[in-house]
Amino acid sequence: ENPTMTTNASTAPSIQLGQRTVGPGQPVYVIAEAGVNHNGNPDTAKQLIEAARYAGADAVKFQAFKADRLVTRHAPAAVYQQQHADAPSQHDLLRRLELPDGALADLADHCRACGLDFLATPFSRSDLDELLDARPAAIKFASPDLVNKPLLEQAAYTGLPLILSTGAARRDEIDQTVGWLGQWHAFDRTAWLHCVSSYPTLPADAQLRRIASLADAYGRPTGYSDHTRQVETGALAVVLGACLIEKHFTLDRAQPGPDHFFSLEPDALADYINMIRTATAMLRSEERRVGKECRSRWA
Repeated sequence: ENPTMTTNASTAPSIQLGQRTVGPGQPVYVIAEAGVNHNGNPDTAKQLIEAARYAGADAVKFQAFKADRLVTRHAPAAVYQQQHADAPSQHDLLRRLELPDGALADLADHCRACGLDFLATPFSRSDLDELLDARPAAIKFASPDLVNKPLLEQAAYTGLPLILSTGAARRDEIDQTVGWLGQWHAFDRTAWLHCVSSYPTLPADAQLRRIASLADAYGRPTGYSDHTRQVETGALAVVLGACLIEKHFTLDRAQPGPDHFFSLEPDALADYINMIRTATAMLRSEERRVGKECRSRWA
């Protein structure tokens, strides 16, 4: 059964993200994933924040990394990255997409000025140190880092909420991470995202029923990190129990770059979020009742 329909909202697991309580029975928390769609330009990143506000998102998420710390100069770019970013190597690609030193704190301030939470994904302990200066509402982890024990441990002891994607992780790796987080007294500050690490994710590969499976297995607020190109996917994820949704967006999907082509432009992101809000409203109650409109019509 759908866990959002069978769980008592007053006792359901929840997590605090900024000013919002996130969990079953609460409004869905929508993370507009700017990622690297700023192309390394802080001014473009600010435009993305403003577009996310226009679309009705709750938070904007960026990525905190330096190419020299993340990849070797010999790591080849993925096929889709070569096709859409004309990058001979991962290092060359990521070097172009780095934000300047100090930019994250400035972007975090801009998010807060726009009434949005600021989130980011660090990829190393040095990245996390820089990110903490920006005072994020939570720390988001990409699924390959579920096995990165030193990074996870450092994040756990910050006391901040942790959001963890599961796309590239096996079940035994997720279980191992859950055990670590329990040892560090951080598990109750976690939310989990079902994710398919395919760019874009085809509709037949989305596996949205795994949202409920993750929620049942770990008893934490669970959502979906959406790499499909469809506008309706977020609403479908909500119907299947998602408490939070992460979705890539861009100012122009025709731009060169690794993520633009499967991201939503601002108007489409607004439609995407409106569908989520409509789905949430439709699921608000399972109580059978006669509304005022029906009573007045048949009076």
